[in-house]
Amino acid sequence: MPSQPSSIAHFLLTVANLKSVVRTGWSLVGVHNPESVADHSFMTAILGLTLIDEEDCNKDKLIRLCIVHDLLESLTGDIVWQRGGEQNFLVKSEKERLEKDALDVLFNESTYAMQNIKELVEEYISQTSIEAKLVKELDKLEMALQASIYREQMNTSDFESFIKTASQHIETEKIKKVFSQLIDPN
Repeated sequence: MPSQPSSIAHFLLTVANLKSVVRTGWSLVGVHNPESVADHSFMTAILGLTLIDEEDCNKDKLIRLCIVHDLLESLTGDIVWQRGGEQNFLVKSEKERLEKDALDVLFNESTYAMQNIKELVEEYISQTSIEAKLVKELDKLEMALQASIYREQMNTSDFESFIKTASQHIETEKIKKVFSQLIDPN
């Protein structure tokens, strides 16, 4: 009889699913072969490494938050509740419920490392630190970057709602400057 994988092995196998969980918003506007959640998290971390200085916050913590900010989507999928000026709070409420359930399922191991990762995910969700708030902005900047790439590749304005959503969440001057350069590179 095969043995069950350990909780850590189960965690790793589950999180590896992020490589095949596509970003829902891109699918909804007809992007063929859209980026995955793992692609998005990787690029968010690269943005953090590139744009955030040590004097702005605890950069190590920020990069760890960038990496783990969408881990729960390995179980919930990428749920879109806001696009442009439109918001669906019923969907947001359901997303929050699913994330709470996923938190319990994904982090059922009590090792120090697992608890540390869980605390980072909870911190990102609650937006209680400067690092978490900056990661939220970087998350939206990455979305705007990807929208700009798809807009150019597909030669369409279907991506303006993504850019509008991103603009509503970006407050830090340095990130705003890069955002402006991305949406209008001329």
